[in-house]
Amino acid sequence: MPSFKFSEKIRMSNKFANIDPAKPASYRQYDLVVYKLTQPLAKKKKIAEKTKEGKINPKFRILKARVGASLTKFYGDKNAVLTHGDVQTFLANPVIPKGVMELIDTKIAK
Repeated sequence: MPSFKFSEKIRMSNKFANIDPAKPASYRQYDLVVYKLTQPLAKKKKIAEKTKEGKINPKFRILKARVGASLTKFYGDKNAVLTHGDVQTFLANPVIPKGVMELIDTKIAK
């Protein structure tokens, strides 16, 4: 893990302040948002992120895919895209919007 000086960390965080909030999010940003939105939902549904062997839980993977598909449909229905500003909002407060939550099928077969 690289070690950064405090001043370098500040400089790195300031880079994000200069990005236009209307700029479309990258796939990596999209994937991070989906992951961050899936975590609290999985906790609520008592779905562990990893198995006892340390592998990704298939039920968590399914739930993450459903959250991602629902988020994509939500923005697609509005003819919009996830933006950098949306990413920052979701990362600061990972709450699934009501319109997205209505699209997610949370029933996972056992």
